Amino acid sequence: LLTMIKRQKIYVARCLMVRNSKTTLIKYINFLVDNIFIKVGKHIFRQNIGIPMGTDCAPFLANLYLYALEFDYLEKTTKKDIFLARKFTNSFRYIDDLLSFNNFRLIERCKHKIYPKELVLNCENASQDLCTFLDIHMHIVDNCIHTKLYDKRNDFKFTINNYPNLSGNIHAKRTHDIIISQFSRSNKVCKYSEDFITTSKTLIQKLLTQCFNRKTLKERFSMFYTKYYHMLEKYNCSKKYFITRLFN
Repeated sequence: LLTMIKRQKIYVARCLMVRNSKTTLIKYINFLVDNIFIKVGKHIFRQNIGIPMGTDCAPFLANLYLYALEFDYLEKTTKKDIFLARKFTNSFRYIDDLLSFNNFRLIERCKHKIYPKELVLNCENASQDLCTFLDIHMHIVDNCIHTKLYDKRNDFKFTINNYPNLSGNIHAKRTHDIIISQFSRSNKVCKYSEDFITTSKTLIQKLLTQCFNRKTLKERFSMFYTKYYHMLEKYNCSKKYFITRLFN
């Protein structure tokens, strides 16, 4: 009997803790959303519809909100029609970007059941077999997905300086190391060597105009090829071939 009473007390205490933490969390989120102010010049504004983008909490709250809507819909659909729910297996979302393979018509039919009418879904793919998602350009050719790197900043008619300019007081040696991460990024996305070379060569030319050293960049690529050869072997190209194409 004493053991049962102890277990009951522990259960009640845990329930109170969960209830308190849930109430406290909701209270904090409401306060956070209601007290985000933006100052423009001498004027102060408070956004009363939606969440101001650019704030620290915005991506997490947006992701949580959309996840809750999707989870609720799929949970109800699974109980009614498991085969319909399984058709969303190849649908993916990153914050507010949605990607769905071979499921466009179903998404169009069900989007109003998943998301509220205030949330407008715009179809941005160029065609049924060509689209961009985040920083990936995807093209379906012969039932295979060809991928390469995509940067929306390249679509602008003006130049964007998105890397350090070494004409200032910046540590040159450490700054040159950023190209290794960019090589890795291109390699993971680009399926073919030509796309990898084109993307990397454009990056190198841009860095050279911002006072980067050609010899150091070449050394960095050599280090990248040696250390991450297991990533580059899919291209079946030698180090000499890459260096010639990239730095010629």
